[in-house]
Amino acid sequence: MDRGHGGDAQGVALAAPYSDALVERGAFGVVRLGGAKGADLRELVGREYLAVGTSVHSGDYRARTANGQSGVFSVGPAAPGSNEYTLDQVRNRDFYVDQRAARRISGVGAWLDTARPTYVIPGRYPNNPTPPLALRRAFDIVVHLHTVRASVPLPPTE
Repeated sequence: MDRGHGGDAQGVALAAPYSDALVERGAFGVVRLGGAKGADLRELVGREYLAVGTSVHSGDYRARTANGQSGVFSVGPAAPGSNEYTLDQVRNRDFYVDQRAARRISGVGAWLDTARPTYVIPGRYPNNPTPPLALRRAFDIVVHLHTVRASVPLPPTE
């Protein structure tokens, strides 16, 4: 069943790392929440599964606090020595890195395998402390954005 968007009745699955729940949109818009994580999906899907991470130099994002209040929070600029800081030194402001190919470039593989402070934008705020993370061990592809703006909620539907 193609609704003109290139999709089919099999649906789309999205999983976030760091113990976030799986969100799956099946046929006819059915949404299910489950406990599957990236490692589980990689095992089920195989080589076609890609873990995609986001790196942000600075900006604002929308999240919920521990008591459930929604708000807009700021991050950045990226701290020297962090993954975001180094990625932001690249000539292009917004780009992605396919780490499966990049690790074959001399010196890049070792850099990707070294854990560094990383700011992971969570669904909850605050996000402290910043966890050290080796990008290649966590993601297949990293999308780096120089500046982000918080999302704008859609009005409620009636």
